[in-house]
Amino acid sequence: MANELTASANKFIQQRSGNPNLKVASGNDFPLKWALTALYGAISDAFITYNYDKTGKPIPIGVPALRSYVANEYEYFAQDSWKATRDLTLTYGLRYGYYPPRYEKNGNQAQTTIPLMQYLAQRVRAASAGKPSSSNPPITFALAGKANGKTSWYAPDKNNFSPRLALAWTPGFSEGWLAKLTGGPGRSVVRVGAGVVYDCLATSLAASNAAPGLSTQVGLPGN
Repeated sequence: MANELTASANKFIQQRSGNPNLKVASGNDFPLKWALTALYGAISDAFITYNYDKTGKPIPIGVPALRSYVANEYEYFAQDSWKATRDLTLTYGLRYGYYPPRYEKNGNQAQTTIPLMQYLAQRVRAASAGKPSSSNPPITFALAGKANGKTSWYAPDKNNFSPRLALAWTPGFSEGWLAKLTGGPGRSVVRVGAGVVYDCLATSLAASNAAPGLSTQVGLPGN
């Protein structure tokens, strides 16, 4: 194809110039090749993403790969306060959060048949033994998620207990530099608190319609 484009470029230049000996200098014919490729309507390169449903059937090109993800999150909280002295108040509480794994409600969800960390550990052991990575079994996918009666991308965490503790102290200094600093009795409040906080970071797993195991990207090299 490249030789044909070069010959076409030379022929075009010779016809336009009237000089049968005029040719494109070697290495400078790429712009003409690109222009002729576009003129001929040839496809220079192509990339396409194939999406599949849970049966393995390809979704027609141009049809959106619809996904409906379900996320159920539960949180409970209890709090109380205790006035230890006239100037000191203790506030304490406990929060519990349970965030089950997200899942695709129609079952269009897949995951690797073995955990990726286990697969990577196998590759490390093979490399240490001088074996190529091809000696390990390839990564395979299977249906996953609650809609398929399977586990999801990660195991649920049921230990998200979050204690809270806070103190509020009203200085009662009436004399000296501390009284000047705090403004006198009942004029200032010093607060301090601490707590354990959990977050759910699984949103990115469900943010892409190109779900792992249900999507394949194919690229054709430039002709």
